[in-house]
Amino acid sequence: MRLIQTLMLLLAFQFSGPSSDPNRLAIDAYERGDFAESVQFFKQAVAQSPGSLTVQLHLANAQAHWFMQNPGDPVSKERADAAEATLRNVLSKSPQNRLAL
Repeated sequence: MRLIQTLMLLLAFQFSGPSSDPNRLAIDAYERGDFAESVQFFKQAVAQSPGSLTVQLHLANAQAHWFMQNPGDPVSKERADAAEATLRNVLSKSPQNRLAL
């Protein structure tokens, strides 16, 4: 988990810029614990940079945290499935990616 947090900080420095940047907004939301908003902004970031495995890993992390925030929620399985699908997508492009395993 500490590795993911370190990567989040690195991503924050990499994408620091205008406040309308979805990466920056996603990180801000993640740090506030607003995982639903973080997921939405990371989805926008993935759409802008579909080849970025780092952004996809951050999306999966936010999706997993959103699921864990309230696992009893009726739509929690959809959130867990979304995180798994995102990780599978990363693994399809980078089979040995240790962060996605």
